[in-house]
Amino acid sequence: MSSRSLKAAVASAVLLLLSARADAESLAHATRVYPDEAISLAVHRRLAADPAVTSFLIDVDTQGGVVTLTGQAQHLRARNAALQIARSVRGVRGVVDRIRMVVPRRPDDTIRADVLQVLTLNPTLHRYGLRAEVRDGVVTLHGPVPGRRARALVLDTVSGIKGITALEDRMTLLESQTFRFDEETRRDIAHTFRLSGWLNDALVEVDVKKGRVLLSGSVGSAVEKQRAAELAWVEGVREVDASRLEVDFGWGAELQRRHPVAEPTAEELTDFLHVSFQRDPRLAPYELQATVAGGLARVMGVVDNAQARLAAEEVARNTPGIWRVENSVTLQPARRVTDAELRTRLERAMAFQPYVDPTEVSWSLYDGIVTLTGEVDSQFEREEAERAAADINGVVGIHNALKISESWSSEADVRIRENVESALQWSPFTDTSAVEVNVQYGVVTLTGRVDGWMAWREAQEHALRCGAKGLHNELVVGKRGRGGI
Repeated sequence: MSSRSLKAAVASAVLLLLSARADAESLAHATRVYPDEAISLAVHRRLAADPAVTSFLIDVDTQGGVVTLTGQAQHLRARNAALQIARSVRGVRGVVDRIRMVVPRRPDDTIRADVLQVLTLNPTLHRYGLRAEVRDGVVTLHGPVPGRRARALVLDTVSGIKGITALEDRMTLLESQTFRFDEETRRDIAHTFRLSGWLNDALVEVDVKKGRVLLSGSVGSAVEKQRAAELAWVEGVREVDASRLEVDFGWGAELQRRHPVAEPTAEELTDFLHVSFQRDPRLAPYELQATVAGGLARVMGVVDNAQARLAAEEVARNTPGIWRVENSVTLQPARRVTDAELRTRLERAMAFQPYVDPTEVSWSLYDGIVTLTGEVDSQFEREEAERAAADINGVVGIHNALKISESWSSEADVRIRENVESALQWSPFTDTSAVEVNVQYGVVTLTGRVDGWMAWREAQEHALRCGAKGLHNELVVGKRGRGGI
């Protein structure tokens, strides 16, 4: 049994114990009261269902809606995933991180070599020329990066390397110095909030004075508050203060119903895609175009790496109001890398991936195209393997032929359905009374109606993260719906 199969077995046992206390969840939602114990249970269930986290190593305690996570993580990406999961549970006002890093001891020189290797091989990050220092497993990064999104990409990419106990950010942000009138900046932020699908601009007040942004009003969860502060960093912003943005205890979906967001027009979606491409550090160097009609987005342009081509499609798919994406982006590498050199790069990349078991994943190369084969335990692992290949400079295409384990049982279907229903019940974006979940042979079918695009996207994400082998998302947003994927 692989390490992830063992983790799945242990997590299943944890979920069986937690399910005995499901009455507390039902009572909490029936009365719209969210006791700390019920919140802790919900966070426990979400952690146990998510393959990115080793849940049995983490304890959850909640006081006054503030969740404290205590325990161990085997790498920084797992710790960060646990914190984000806790923030996204309904009723959570904040999260305290007391997770200790328990990592394999590796020499500092070896960790530094791995960090530099990852930064050098990445199609986007190799342009920055970053430097790294390592002392007792603590990595300090130096050098210029073009903005906060680029910095976040660097930190996320490095966080999966084995042996790192902490990351110190000493990078220099090269922010745009373009002058903008405060009112122009305010409109830009409000427009970004609305079209991103994360926030309702009618509930969040944006005030801008001399480039300093003050956010106030209400959001439905801690993760929305975090996302608001991130999205507010548009061109011309010098500082963002979200301290007056209140988490309205358990009201996310209800607030959305009371203040529905108008469906974006095709012209708005087209403009938003152009802005999103320029704000994404993986896509900023390229001149990409997009057209949107009837919910179909067609993305065009020329890039020089597979990571950028996949990122263009990812940005479009994650844009509320877009049902389908036609990826017409052309890949023209600046320099052809031989298959022999790519093979060496891939061997290193797979070794860096904390979620990819090299005994389960095989790959072959032909003229820069990577074919992934083998059998993995979940859709999450399948996507992580593809991400590892896409993050290698010189890869021009990826054929993901990885299969998800065929071993299945009716008990597994019941467990997935319970996990998905619990995740939706505790999501601040969804009203579960209008959503039905069915599972057959690992394939989840979602039917019913949701109030907004964020709810539609969250429901889909929860299903995939809870162990689904496939998904038919038939949820309706407003008067329209979308078929399966």
